[in-house]
Amino acid sequence: MRRGTLRRLRHAIDAIASPNGDYLVRCARTGVRPFPVSGRRFRSRNHAVVAARLATRFRGRLRRYDPDTAVYDLVVCDAGAHERGPTDRQREPTAASNGGRR
Repeated sequence: MRRGTLRRLRHAIDAIASPNGDYLVRCARTGVRPFPVSGRRFRSRNHAVVAARLATRFRGRLRRYDPDTAVYDLVVCDAGAHERGPTDRQREPTAASNGGRR
């Protein structure tokens, strides 16, 4: 299997995820938590940073197959602060719903 395939990247994120972690990954501009980090938390900031990098690589590889895959500026957030903020949008907007912008 080639290094960095979609499956390996997703499994690497799952391996460092923690069901009750204090950190999460989301888009800095929209607040969206896109796949493969949607619904996942991480026990340390370092794990979340690694997950954000892996998710960026995952989405970049996915874009090779689907050029309409949305682009997000992924950042690490404290899960508690995020829960007090805007509603967590788990679903990604489609190209049609965001005017075709990525």
